[in-house]
Amino acid sequence: MNEMLLGLAIALQIGDGVTTFLALQKQGVREWNRILRRLFDRLGVVRGLALAKSFGVAVCWVAYAYGGPFAVYTLGFIVVLYAVVVINNLKSLCR
Repeated sequence: MNEMLLGLAIALQIGDGVTTFLALQKQGVREWNRILRRLFDRLGVVRGLALAKSFGVAVCWVAYAYGGPFAVYTLGFIVVLYAVVVINNLKSLCR
């Protein structure tokens, strides 16, 4: 179960990165997360997303490797959270 959640969490991190990049290419769309917005201003969108998503994948791996009996809950939370984020990004793309 944990392996499946880890794979899904990583896939959603990648999906978030791709959909965020595509959404930010549209006129009038901006990043809502102030921390990421500042990161994008300093590093650019591509490098900022690569850094942020690498960190996100690392968090998923740490939750999997060191979460013990709580790994399933932590990874499940990450999956639900990023599913909502990706869905929101897709809605931004469809507008």
